[in-house]
Amino acid sequence: MNINLFTGSGIHFENDIPGVGRLTEEVLDGEWFRNSDGRYFPIEDIGGPLAELNKVDPHQDFLKLLKELNDRYLFDGYPRIESNYEDLYFLVEQINKVENGSIDSLPVSRFINDIIQHTFSFRKDASLTNELTSLSQFTHNTLNFLEHAVRYQLLGYKPVGLELISQIVNQEELNKLNILSLNHDDLFEKHLNDLGSDFFDGFDEVDGEVIWYNDSFGYKETKIRLFKLHGSVDWYYATNENTGRTGYAKLTGDDIWHIEDADGNWVRPNMTQGHFLSGYGKDKNYHFGIYADLHNALYNELKSSNHILMSGYGWGDKIINGKLQDWTYQTVENTITIIHPNKENLLEESLKKTSSLASLNRNNKINFVEKGFEESRFEDIEEYLN
Repeated sequence: MNINLFTGSGIHFENDIPGVGRLTEEVLDGEWFRNSDGRYFPIEDIGGPLAELNKVDPHQDFLKLLKELNDRYLFDGYPRIESNYEDLYFLVEQINKVENGSIDSLPVSRFINDIIQHTFSFRKDASLTNELTSLSQFTHNTLNFLEHAVRYQLLGYKPVGLELISQIVNQEELNKLNILSLNHDDLFEKHLNDLGSDFFDGFDEVDGEVIWYNDSFGYKETKIRLFKLHGSVDWYYATNENTGRTGYAKLTGDDIWHIEDADGNWVRPNMTQGHFLSGYGKDKNYHFGIYADLHNALYNELKSSNHILMSGYGWGDKIINGKLQDWTYQTVENTITIIHPNKENLLEESLKKTSSLASLNRNNKINFVEKGFEESRFEDIEEYLN
């Protein structure tokens, strides 16, 4: 028995991990400060005059301005959709790329000029020297803040409500379980470790306090494999200062700035936050580096499968939707079983983003188990497996 479990953020409802809405609220309205090492933390965790001095209000004001502008556009074309942190990340990233000359500025030159004027006070307030921060540097810092704030909110949770995964792992007939996750958190890793179940996620080359990414999805045969298609809060891009080796890694020490390999050499992160994809344009990264490896391995894996078990996915990723549609129509047998407590609500909400799910449902490519993932058990899905 082979099982492909495809998951989005909705699967962790029982864990109380913040979803897109709560993450966006905390990014915009939470109290954060910038540490001297470039990382961002909630003020309540640090406190003191330094925290107040380095508050990120100018960046939050900037994000609120972008949200107001973008919401006007969304409300014109869609039924009351509001911008979330991923939309805002995409907008800031585009502005930053224009300012750095990496994309053509002509189509958005008027918009950029307006932003330069609107952000004058924000950029002045963001400078400790009272000098005007360039739009390029200001947007760079805003992107860092967004990434840190989202990562911070996803840390420290214990896995609950994953009994179905426990039951799947314990099935004697199980040959392979592929967990295909769009989530950045580390709850699946924690749960599988709690179960004592070995799994492969691409990181298996242990070197002191470093676990390097090893592109072996194509040939490493393991019973349980975890594909984190949008990255993870515990991935870093790091460099060994002695050997010069650079690549994706997990850093297992308590302080990411003081990580040693097995020979005592320093391994430094090239960024201060976990490496995960965010923003409306994140699908462009599917074709590069570790993400290309994961998506290619996933594509090859699904070619030999005719069933996907799904939960927590809101059908908001156009590239993923296209891949799912393409796969389901490759053979008559290919189907998706969706675990969701309210079938009609999911179909209605998905139509605000795409017609993919409704189309697949009309063509009898979807089975529904109308339960929450946390209350689902193996007997609820058994009849759909092969």
